[in-house]
Amino acid sequence: MRFVSLCALLATTTALAGCAGGDGSALSLASSGVSVCGIDDPNCATASTGTGTGTGTGTGTGTGTGTTTSTNTGNTTTLTTGDTTIALEKSLFLAPSSGTAKSTLKIGSSPSTATFAIDTKSTNNAAWPTSKKMDEYVYGSTHTTTSFTTGPGTGPGGGYKEYRNYVKGKADEVLQVWTFNNSRAIHYRDDTNGSGAAGHEAWSFEDYDPLGGTVAQKTTLAQMPAVASATFTGKFAATAQSSNWYEDRSGTGHILLHNNNWGVTGSSKVDVNFGTKAVTGTLTPETWGTLAADNYYDIVTVNGASQPLNEDYQQWMDEKILLNGTIGFTATGNSVTGTAAMDTTNNGWLSSADASPFYGSLFGATGKEFTGIFNVDATSPQPIGGDPVNNPTRGYLQIGGVIHGTSP
Repeated sequence: MRFVSLCALLATTTALAGCAGGDGSALSLASSGVSVCGIDDPNCATASTGTGTGTGTGTGTGTGTGTTTSTNTGNTTTLTTGDTTIALEKSLFLAPSSGTAKSTLKIGSSPSTATFAIDTKSTNNAAWPTSKKMDEYVYGSTHTTTSFTTGPGTGPGGGYKEYRNYVKGKADEVLQVWTFNNSRAIHYRDDTNGSGAAGHEAWSFEDYDPLGGTVAQKTTLAQMPAVASATFTGKFAATAQSSNWYEDRSGTGHILLHNNNWGVTGSSKVDVNFGTKAVTGTLTPETWGTLAADNYYDIVTVNGASQPLNEDYQQWMDEKILLNGTIGFTATGNSVTGTAAMDTTNNGWLSSADASPFYGSLFGATGKEFTGIFNVDATSPQPIGGDPVNNPTRGYLQIGGVIHGTSP
């Protein structure tokens, strides 16, 4: 067993739904909508709804329904510059009105603190929590257990620190920071609503000077080594949500965890062609971890070659994630912009380009380090091919996180 170190992996099953199961067979649909059950939450419950009455000017009263939302809101942050960020609400990609979401991270010391501010560039920005200082949660930064044998921070590698803001009944926020040689990767999560979906989640990356001086510049074209291309290998760490998949309750009576919230780690390989400016990459999942009942455990996969005797294993856990983008250089740095998608080699995945961005940059004086973020929102439809069946089924998978790698 290996610990998925990205964060505490809190999850249980969601409502039954249907599509292709772990054995690749077509299964029946029980629910036609995409689950909005969120990431890293113990009960995987949707937000509650309620009714209310209101009076307006003039005569008459009206009734309506609404969704209960977090009271930890009021974000007024506006950023013209900042770190490239991917924002999600209840595990669903939050599309900016224009451009990309931006965020800033400030690390303090004595004692260690962190402040994370975000501008989602969306019409829902005010519904996010306000920027606030968070104290290091030392127990989280150093915690290991016998069931998670590889310890924290080993998802994408690097050094790891965890920060939290907890005010009973008002706020519960988590900030995870991975520090590499010349960059940082950040995962923010708002768990204020407690059980149910994490209302707000964000992934970002930034420059970093480990000596504490001026923030290091991203690699410029002039700093790149005289090579035609470079390959960056390393790790990725992500959170994921699977929904609308059929759950087989036969046999032992154990509910197979097809629909759940996950922490995922695996290997990453990113190729940069400096002549064509093309960036391609492959993310290969190796572990899927979750919290079932009161037991943490990992589902270890090695791209289909050797599967453990674990009834919770699903075929889509072995599906690779493909990255495609373009790198551009300026006098002060570089940036990679593109899309991510599920590999369609084994199954006919449909990935939403609008909800599946990929961003990254090269770091360091010699361009030996790559750090980036990604998100994929995909569905696996049935039937496909020549079957003229008019009762389609769909299973959904959302996965997003950080990538880090180095070149020789």
